[in-house]
Amino acid sequence: MSETIPPANEHAEPVTSVAAPSPLRLAGFVATAMGALGLGVGSVLLWITVPVPQGIAGDVEVTYKGLDIGGGKIALIAAMVLLVGLMALRGARSRTAEKTIAVVMIAAATAGTVGAFYVLIFANRRYGLPDQPAVTRGLGVFVACAGGVLAILGAVLDLAWAAAPTQPAAATDA
Repeated sequence: MSETIPPANEHAEPVTSVAAPSPLRLAGFVATAMGALGLGVGSVLLWITVPVPQGIAGDVEVTYKGLDIGGGKIALIAAMVLLVGLMALRGARSRTAEKTIAVVMIAAATAGTVGAFYVLIFANRRYGLPDQPAVTRGLGVFVACAGGVLAILGAVLDLAWAAAPTQPAAATDA
């Protein structure tokens, strides 16, 4: 019985391998998964509170969760793309596919992060009212921003893993 040697453009470990992942692959997976979690959870939390001038009922505030705002929707879609990308990265059969998936994941993480940072930075200009107190930012926009930065780091680590040369199976010394 002969041992099959994988082609040069494939990783040595098969998809169904139960071997421990390399430190780079593990770091990329954990960072991407935690970043996607931050983007996803942050997108459903409170992003901004806009004070409205005193009316008949007194002082009123309008609150916007992430899904009420374009940036929050982008962050949630990015989180979903990242999670699907992690599963696809595990099942990819060639180096080219792994690299392509990692690049798509970087683009998704960047889009989600930019959407969250846009709201964080420009909330007063975009959602505020003239001659009114400043818009208050909620926890969700900060969670989404932090998750986005972590997701970008993880996706870059995933790309580094996909681009790394394959290590031949270590010869066992008898």
